[in-house]
Amino acid sequence: MGKLDEEIAKLKRLYPQATYVGVADGAKENWRYLMKHTSAQILDFYHASEYLAGAAEALFPDSKARRRSG
Repeated sequence: MGKLDEEIAKLKRLYPQATYVGVADGAKENWRYLMKHTSAQILDFYHASEYLAGAAEALFPDSKARRRSG
């Protein structure tokens, strides 16, 4: 068991009723690790916004203004 695993185990003993949520970028090894320790996983804001920017580009390829409007 690594140092981070030990810290997580310690916190889970102190707060057994807490909900544990992992936040990471898209790297597969992050998700594999988080799935062992958390009940939910979330893509971090920076990387999520990159995916949304790509979707906006695909939806509105000729309109920068429409891509930026919410």
